[in-house]
Amino acid sequence: MRLPFLLLLLLRLSEGFNTCQSIDLDAQKSRRIEAVRGQILSKLRIRSPPEDDDDDDPPPGSVPPEVLLLYNSTRELMKERARLAESACERESSEEDYYAKEVQRIDMQPPRTDSIQS
Repeated sequence: MRLPFLLLLLLRLSEGFNTCQSIDLDAQKSRRIEAVRGQILSKLRIRSPPEDDDDDDPPPGSVPPEVLLLYNSTRELMKERARLAESACERESSEEDYYAKEVQRIDMQPPRTDSIQS
């Protein structure tokens, strides 16, 4: 007799703990995206995003041959510069380049002016 009464009492108490509303994560995510979009637009000082003009743009797969040639020559030039820099580093690190080729003497004291002239 007491067991069903206790179960009903516990059930009643547990209903009081469930007061939180469920959160729709997709709606929350879309609200956050809209908020960030609004912040970006306000930072750019425009009211609405620009409209897409896809008529003037070439299809994404086609690249003009001049651009490809320029890209390839730039890559080759960068590789060549990297090779030259690497060989320069190897030469600079050699032991014979570590020591000076000439010795120069620099006097740090001014010449004496109190000498006797005859």
